[in-house]
Amino acid sequence: MGAVGRRPRGARIVTPRAARRTGAAALALLGAVAVVGTGSAATAATGADDRITRYDVTIELDDEGVAHVDLALDVDFGQDPNRGPYLTYVVKQRFDDTRDRVYRITDVEASSPTAPDEVHLEEDGGLLEVRIGEEDRDDLTGVHSYRLTYRVEG
Repeated sequence: MGAVGRRPRGARIVTPRAARRTGAAALALLGAVAVVGTGSAATAATGADDRITRYDVTIELDDEGVAHVDLALDVDFGQDPNRGPYLTYVVKQRFDDTRDRVYRITDVEASSPTAPDEVHLEEDGGLLEVRIGEEDRDDLTGVHSYRLTYRVEG
């Protein structure tokens, strides 16, 4: 899984004048992906032949400073069966001795023309894990495309 921890390529940010104060938060989103992995913990931990072959993200800020994120993701699961991709985002981060930065990720939706696209969210501490696919299914092999959209405030 050579793509774990890789920065997204082709990221584009559109920043309206009214949202300038949150431009730094939008830039932080580009680095907010802590882990992009696939399938079960066992598959992710073994470094199987899973590959992320496309990671294209567009972030647009509206007049209220809310970031609207659109992520196109292609994952090649190789020959080892898998359940789908997962992404882990930083949602709480230490700012100083008395304050934290908090990013509220909402309206998370996924779609795929070739694979299950149910969304499962789990927050643990300062991280939000987004798992795509059916929890009880792990038969995906080969290349599958996903589109993930969500909103970020903070």
